[in-house]
Amino acid sequence: NDDIQGTGVMMSAAMNAIARVTGTPVTEHRYVIFGGGTAGCGVADQILLEMTLQGMPQEEAIKHFYLVDRYGLVTDEMTDLTAGQVKYARRQSEFSTPLTELADIIEAVRPSVLIGTSGQPGKFTETVVRKMAEYNEKPAILPISNPTKLCEAKAEDVISWSEGRALVVTGSPSQPVTYQGTTYVIGQANNALLYPGLGLGIVVAKAKTVTDGMLSAAAHGIVSLQDLSKKGAPILPPVKYVREASRLVAKAVVKAAIQDGVATAQIADADIDTAVEAAVWTPTYR
Repeated sequence: NDDIQGTGVMMSAAMNAIARVTGTPVTEHRYVIFGGGTAGCGVADQILLEMTLQGMPQEEAIKHFYLVDRYGLVTDEMTDLTAGQVKYARRQSEFSTPLTELADIIEAVRPSVLIGTSGQPGKFTETVVRKMAEYNEKPAILPISNPTKLCEAKAEDVISWSEGRALVVTGSPSQPVTYQGTTYVIGQANNALLYPGLGLGIVVAKAKTVTDGMLSAAAHGIVSLQDLSKKGAPILPPVKYVREASRLVAKAVVKAAIQDGVATAQIADADIDTAVEAAVWTPTYR
């Protein structure tokens, strides 16, 4: 599902990159997801999956998530919650008063990651971004709603308000941002980085089904492309590298399909690269 797993895998890939940049594992971050609909719950589910695959019990991992919808922080005292919202609802008893404003939620929760899936433009205000920067050396702020007119914040504002410390991913293309002599290339959570490679890996492996392990492998394949050691490097690869990303994703997916026992093609680990390359069409005359 594009909203649930597609966007979720891209955010899982972003989180693996953020873990490398911050030196803090995915399992140790605290997540506020602003937008409690299908996409927001899907993002939470995919990051949750990544946490459990890294060895954290699901019951413990869920405690790292704070879901926010139009009425504020989602809690167990709210009515008419969706199944996804019920899964991530916090106990109201954790807080002295209901939390309805995002800035107040940030102050109470002190998350290291803020993801926007709300379609509500401008909701990541200067106050919100500065609070994130106050509590984190490298706050991860990902306003991924698209198109651009629905984005929770502009990349240039987030970079400026955080004094160049924020790790930013947007849902629509963003121009590089130059701040105090450093150029920040803004990664885009574009599902085009996922699907061609995922589909190719499934076909090459002749997989009977798509496993959670294959989706996680796809996320790791995406993030393996870029060098994150340079300040200002994009958290996710630019879409112009889709062919390179697709190869890496496909190879990771084939390997995971074999490990998960769902591959029906007879491919040894040592032959995965060759099998994937043989299946890639190259638009050149021989």
